[in-house]
Amino acid sequence: MRQRRRRARQSLAIRCSGPCAGQWRDYATGEYGDALDLVAAVRFGGDLGQAMDWARSWLRADSPAQVCAAATRVIEWPDKSERERQVRFRASAIRLFERASPDIRGTPVESYLAARGIDLRALGRVPAALRFCGDCWCGEVRRGLPAMLAAITDPGGGHIATHRTWLCRDGSGVWRKARLQAPKKTYGRCAGGFVPLWRGTAHCPLRDAAPGETVVIAEGIETALSIVVAVPELRVLATGSLAGLKLIELPPAVTRVIIAGDRDDGEPQQRQLLAARDRLLTRGLAVDVVLPDVGKDFNDMLLAGAQP
Repeated sequence: MRQRRRRARQSLAIRCSGPCAGQWRDYATGEYGDALDLVAAVRFGGDLGQAMDWARSWLRADSPAQVCAAATRVIEWPDKSERERQVRFRASAIRLFERASPDIRGTPVESYLAARGIDLRALGRVPAALRFCGDCWCGEVRRGLPAMLAAITDPGGGHIATHRTWLCRDGSGVWRKARLQAPKKTYGRCAGGFVPLWRGTAHCPLRDAAPGETVVIAEGIETALSIVVAVPELRVLATGSLAGLKLIELPPAVTRVIIAGDRDDGEPQQRQLLAARDRLLTRGLAVDVVLPDVGKDFNDMLLAGAQP
């Protein structure tokens, strides 16, 4: 209750340091974003295209990608020691992933996904970006918990951060997301990155994709995997959040993006989804937004037996 009352009085928070420096969130409305979102809201009535043009001129940037990168660096690292700290932070996130089990078959991760209707064995292989950690430290409960880990990479395939989903058994013994205020968190600076979950028929990393590549992008890992199960021919990525969807950077070979959105009830979330679409459009990509016919997301649709 104390935390809720504090947020009601002081709802706006801005990250001044750490992996998310420069990002802001209004806890009263659920809105969040970066400097470019603020420019769009204050100067252009929420139009990200006009905000991008303004920012490109103001920053003297040559490309939209440079503008997006600058928007996540509102507060520059002050000195060499801080840069070194960030390098160590990333290295620690990578070590966490590398020390985890690379084979999720027979682990709580496989059971958790199966309970969500996601049978990866039926696909013949499991994503290399997913691993299982039996004792992943959780600051909320001050102890280690089982967790699904996901490697977040940059467009060149470099591992930049690790996404964690803590797990626990429910009353019937089924593995679910842990009962935490924040059962999912990212370890490391992940702006622009994504989880490469499925290559589809391409059979090559995204960095080596042929020109004209199409990718499907979803927020959640479970949503993205639901699409993989339904349409394994597609290349599918996950960003982990709407903020990640807006900031994603893709290789030049990608020319078309299909955003698999969530059908959230809140207007702020819908604005965030459209803002992500508009930002990708400003980069010259063809963009389609698809929403589930049943439930909140495509995992709900999969569990309902409908075809995404």
